[in-house]
Amino acid sequence: MKTMKYLAQLFLCLSVVCSGFVYSADYIGSPVTTIHKVLSYSQYGNGDVAFTIASKFENCNGFWFNKSEPGFNAMLSMLIAAYQAKNNLVVYAEPDKIWTGSSASFCHVYALEYK
Repeated sequence: MKTMKYLAQLFLCLSVVCSGFVYSADYIGSPVTTIHKVLSYSQYGNGDVAFTIASKFENCNGFWFNKSEPGFNAMLSMLIAAYQAKNNLVVYAEPDKIWTGSSASFCHVYALEYK
């Protein structure tokens, strides 16, 4: 219980910190949605994590990020928590950075925001 409270506080702080930076013209935001599927690769890329959302989003068929990124642990924690709790969120992504691990357009994740 104490761990869940700590994670909730951490996610709230990260959402507040990240929300001020996500409104750049280089990033696009998905509709408010939930996480549909999460994939983790041990050897592809640099520890790539890919996921899809429940809502249709014509710009991106899915999203990805990898272990070499500074915010990987926080992003993965938020993603797993949102998936398990079926929380609403918005995914902010860079549509010009397409993942090579899929034939579909998987866009690089810039930020996650709980709604």
